[in-house]
Amino acid sequence: MADYRDGTLVLDLHGGRVDARAVAGREMEVDRDAAAPYICHYEGGTGRHVKDGVRIAVGEYNGALIVALPGPNDEVRASLEPLARGLKAGADKAVLAEAIAERLRSVLRERSGLPPASPLHLAPPSRGKAS
Repeated sequence: MADYRDGTLVLDLHGGRVDARAVAGREMEVDRDAAAPYICHYEGGTGRHVKDGVRIAVGEYNGALIVALPGPNDEVRASLEPLARGLKAGADKAVLAEAIAERLRSVLRERSGLPPASPLHLAPPSRGKAS
């Protein structure tokens, strides 16, 4: 059972399309053992993302639990149930991160019209207006 000593929860919420490694990277600088599972993968170096996917991160710093989530708001809302359930159960950061990531993968599959167990290797979002 995880012990987040002082009970502090820090949510790092990045609305819009922020580079996922930058989001997860901040927590990993604080906690080298932060759990940072991918939500989906892109072909690196294409589209508007130079990175290869979107990740979340769950780490610790001085007894506080730090959770970095991508936006937009509906993805943050979808993350709250597995976050609350994991905290109540005393889940460690790896279990907590994977539960949140799996919920976000499920949301993304629904939006993309993919079957529940489909891998999420998506075409990157396009830049600007289509010509």
